[in-house]
Amino acid sequence: MGATPRSRAHDLLADHGPASAARRTATLIILLAVAAAAAAGMFDTLPDLGSGARTLVRAAGAGAAAVFVLEYLLRLWVAPEQDPTARPAAARRAYALSFLGIVDLLVALPAALSLAGLVDGIVGDLAGLLALVKLARYMRGLSLVAGVFHNESRSLLAALTTLLVLLVLVSGVMYVLERDAQPTMFTSIPKTMWWGMSPSPASATAT
Repeated sequence: MGATPRSRAHDLLADHGPASAARRTATLIILLAVAAAAAAGMFDTLPDLGSGARTLVRAAGAGAAAVFVLEYLLRLWVAPEQDPTARPAAARRAYALSFLGIVDLLVALPAALSLAGLVDGIVGDLAGLLALVKLARYMRGLSLVAGVFHNESRSLLAALTTLLVLLVLVSGVMYVLERDAQPTMFTSIPKTMWWGMSPSPASATAT
């Protein structure tokens, strides 16, 4: 019996096994969506961003949101392919309650609400930053791409990626908490990131 549409979709989204051209393309689309969502979440908070640039940023964020919603629905659909002996409902529940399944939901749900216009802009921006956590699914694959490096180099790259993700997420939270109390300091997420990386934030606040 030939491959079913569900099994083909599962192979397209699988995190292991030989990578076909179609799977590499699907992975690239998801990684580009993560990058677009994170960039849109940051740059949409820039107060002096031009209307044309803001429209482009929001269009990129909406496109990424559509990718995340479609990916989550597809992963729910193909979950029974992970364990053909399990009941489909049980397999889907197992995916939905797994760490990566919860991350996918936490990214896809605000994305869907944002596309429907049911949440305000800042919620959509933070959801875009949260998309960075989806990189956890692909770190193993990315390490294979960087297989020419020594083990220490891969460890440093993973540590640097973790620090960058934490910086972006913490900057987003700080922006939400402090933008009203210190509007001149926390004018946008990129400026908040710069504040977090500056050698002496306390002295910068004092000036």
